[in-house]
Amino acid sequence: MRKNIITTLFSVLFLFTIVSGAFASPRNVLVEYITGTWCGNCPCGHQTVNTITSANPNTIILAYHAFGTDPFRNFNGNEIVNLLGLVSTPTSVIDRNVFIGTLSYPLWISGVENRYSSSPDSPVDIVITSKSFNDLTNELTVNVNATALDNLTGQYKINAVIVEDNLIYQQNFYSQCGTPGIVSNYEHDHVTRNMVNGAAGENLNTGNNWSMNQTISKGFQTTIDASWIPDNCRIVLFVYKEGSTLRTSEIQQAIQEAVTGTTGITSNNSGQVSGYELSQNYPNPFNPTTNIKFSIPEDGNVSFKIVDISGKEVENYVNGFLQRGSYNVEFDGSSFASGIYFYELKTDNFTDRKKMMLLK
Repeated sequence: MRKNIITTLFSVLFLFTIVSGAFASPRNVLVEYITGTWCGNCPCGHQTVNTITSANPNTIILAYHAFGTDPFRNFNGNEIVNLLGLVSTPTSVIDRNVFIGTLSYPLWISGVENRYSSSPDSPVDIVITSKSFNDLTNELTVNVNATALDNLTGQYKINAVIVEDNLIYQQNFYSQCGTPGIVSNYEHDHVTRNMVNGAAGENLNTGNNWSMNQTISKGFQTTIDASWIPDNCRIVLFVYKEGSTLRTSEIQQAIQEAVTGTTGITSNNSGQVSGYELSQNYPNPFNPTTNIKFSIPEDGNVSFKIVDISGKEVENYVNGFLQRGSYNVEFDGSSFASGIYFYELKTDNFTDRKKMMLLK
């Protein structure tokens, strides 16, 4: 009897803690680094960020091309290179919390790992509430909600950045990074194309306080340049707390999403996928957002949807062709009632279903 009473009290206290406070948001570390097509050391940096994203798929990368005759160096907001003090290539800064000098590639990896282990949760949640892309005008419109998950003090800002992957252009190599010389058909990823609201972004909160559970809405509109391929572009959004310099203005959270396609699902195809997998959502229980990761080892038709406890479909994220790779779905339960929901992944060769709980 005494054991049952203690168990019941623990359960009540656990639920009270969940319902009375905001949920933590799993951190997505942002790595910003300087690179160049002319730079022979830079392929080592590219290889390092691929290692990082393979081990930590939710890590977000911004590559700032700079100096020389690099054709990707001229982008709106390129003063970010000087503001972050990135004066040699390749140099990185991790969440604007750790600065790592040139050629110290193992420290990039350990810096990211340490950030996840020492600060696994973010005090800010960012959700894309709507997104539209006009195929005729190349105009992208994105609406975002940023929510404080704790009582925060200071000035918080948000940046919106367009990046492009799979850019084929030459790259210089030094021997430590591969066969020395110029590679003419090198693939450049994470290339920063446009810092939509400038290098410093714009204010979120007013005054010096951002109250727990307070949501601030922002809208961004930009045009994807005709020379860019929209299907290769992503929008990256990140929130940082303003410090004495931009390099010490710690990033609180970052998210990314494809410019085209369904809102709420992003891909990370930099690593090898060995089999089908549907992971348990995190956090769980959650309020209002949670992340669900899945992997498919071959191209094909894929269905991913969310249903309520009665079996009624509440969200359909994809029902069509997907390339092999790893994907992340961010489910926003803001407009749904508390309760049990199920998410389901189906392909021609695989089916799996898991349960999650929304508690408001």
